[in-house]
Amino acid sequence: MGIRPMKPQFGENVLLLGDGIDAFDQTLVRWETTGYTTTRLTPGVVSATYSTGEQLRDDFWCIWVGEGFDSPPNIVNPEVMAMMQPGGIIDEFVKMGGIFVVHGAHNSSINSTAPGGFQFVGYASGQANLDNNPQIVDTNHEYITGEGYGGVQLNNTDFANWDSTVHGIIEIPPVGFTSSGGINLGTNPMTGKYNTILSSPDNGNKTALMEYCYGLGYCFIDMMTFDWGDRGTSLFNGSQDVLLQSIQYIVFIRNNFNI
Repeated sequence: MGIRPMKPQFGENVLLLGDGIDAFDQTLVRWETTGYTTTRLTPGVVSATYSTGEQLRDDFWCIWVGEGFDSPPNIVNPEVMAMMQPGGIIDEFVKMGGIFVVHGAHNSSINSTAPGGFQFVGYASGQANLDNNPQIVDTNHEYITGEGYGGVQLNNTDFANWDSTVHGIIEIPPVGFTSSGGINLGTNPMTGKYNTILSSPDNGNKTALMEYCYGLGYCFIDMMTFDWGDRGTSLFNGSQDVLLQSIQYIVFIRNNFNI
């Protein structure tokens, strides 16, 4: 792996981007346990306040987009879609070394494009793209094992039976990306590589949750129903708190990307 160039200084806050508090109610509580400050802004406010990726970088090290069931769907909000497109401010933020997280389930059949070209394929009529039992593909991934940051071992049962755990899939790969071959990219960054962490058997084993490196940054994305009500937490069905562990994991890998 080649030497990665020095990255610019990032802010110390986490941006929770989206409309509607319900997309972040459980997320906010869990971020508070990390000591990091979160700032919740709507797409309209972000568009009016920030015109460049550099400006986002100055304030934030991570941008986090939540589900969109009880609010306008966040990742298909036209302003968010524009921010993720090539040349958009989120696209530029990631390429400079920012971390971008999407737990993006929603009820719309509209698709959208993540930084770098990965496609969020939404819920479709006739129950298409739904799955209640996603399966762990990368069993040694630190998000799954909890190793290195005091997490817990996660199993398939922790992601099962959320009343549609998977509410859309990720289409891969776009031009310019190749598989890492199972190498974990949060701890072994490789620009232009992607890695599937969970797959969706009910959707031809397409990707349910994945990671990839884009420019100097890192993306951890899915269309699962984290934080819809209290899904993905121990409050929902007594399983492990996989929402909390996703936050702990992102904090764990931070210094591998933005500094």
